[in-house]
Amino acid sequence: MKKGLALIYNPHNLLEFVWYCCTYSKDTEWDALCLPSGHMGEYMSEYCEKSGLFNKIYASDKNYSQAGMKEQLGAFLSMFGHYITGRRAAYCKKTLNRYVEDIDRYDELVVLNDIGLVGGLMIGLGKQKDVIILEDGVGDYVEKSNKRLLKHLLSGREWRGFLLAKMGYSNSEHNYPLVTSKYCTKFNSKPEKMKYRKYKRFEKLFDFTDTDVERYNRIIADLYTNIDQEKIRQSDAIVFTTNVADFTKDPGAHIKAFEDYMNAHASAVMIKKHPRDCGDYVFDPAVSVYELSPAYPAEVILPYIKDKQIYFMFPSSVLLYVDDSSDKYHCFYFEKLYAECQGQESFLDYPDRNRYSELLRLMGAEDIDIITL
Repeated sequence: MKKGLALIYNPHNLLEFVWYCCTYSKDTEWDALCLPSGHMGEYMSEYCEKSGLFNKIYASDKNYSQAGMKEQLGAFLSMFGHYITGRRAAYCKKTLNRYVEDIDRYDELVVLNDIGLVGGLMIGLGKQKDVIILEDGVGDYVEKSNKRLLKHLLSGREWRGFLLAKMGYSNSEHNYPLVTSKYCTKFNSKPEKMKYRKYKRFEKLFDFTDTDVERYNRIIADLYTNIDQEKIRQSDAIVFTTNVADFTKDPGAHIKAFEDYMNAHASAVMIKKHPRDCGDYVFDPAVSVYELSPAYPAEVILPYIKDKQIYFMFPSSVLLYVDDSSDKYHCFYFEKLYAECQGQESFLDYPDRNRYSELLRLMGAEDIDIITL
């Protein structure tokens, strides 16, 4: 029997893997490696165990992006040394073996994206193993080009991101083509709309034609048993947040503008936070608030919110699964955030208005109501 290793960060990640496992790898014995997702640390091992899909579950709170400068520099120099001596795969294996017992025992590796170092190192083994890259939401629909560096020649962080992608270790800055992705299979909800296409082949995500649907539905039902349908029913507005702090060091004014809008337009709000969102939302006392567990993927509540007003704080992969022609869908655009983002090295770039509309179009949501704050 084949052995596989799945890298799990967040609820959306696990949902995709459940579908993949029930569709493409019914005869594979799986282990899981659960790593931190933003500020929350590692929290998905509990749900991986509950799924019943995994023989062994590894969990770690190691986060390369949050390591000290000395540790990051040492790791970068080691990666560079292995690269120029033709031993990149050896570095990938050596580092991955700090997380699992023996990476060589796995025939297949499944990752969410190419951004994190561990996922990038798994992709780096694409010549030797079957490597599957799942869908990472909006990030799958943006251009990846080395030309970006020309606009950031004085940024050490951009140079690091460019070099890591060029050497085939990770796409840490989100926008540079990872050279090793060409050996991997890419799954996507709308592969025809992807701009970056240097993969071995594309497959459509959430195509249930060959899925063991009974098994899939059973696993999902077992995983997400505590959705408070009554609280959802009582809510007149559903909000899918973003982590505004990804775009600016001082998100307070933008969050306040959002809160003021919701205070004026809703009496009962259900919040579904983005996995990286650590913000606290404070509404008027007259507004009741229900916050869905961060361990639940947004997709599992879609059947319960069809008659609600639905708000997105940023273009989301959830839009791939809704009918944006309805007047109940809305997306916030924070007008001052673009210029603010340009003046600092933020984790993500906030788009200008034209690029924002383009992202919505790529999500199939070009007709959605855009609310400017």
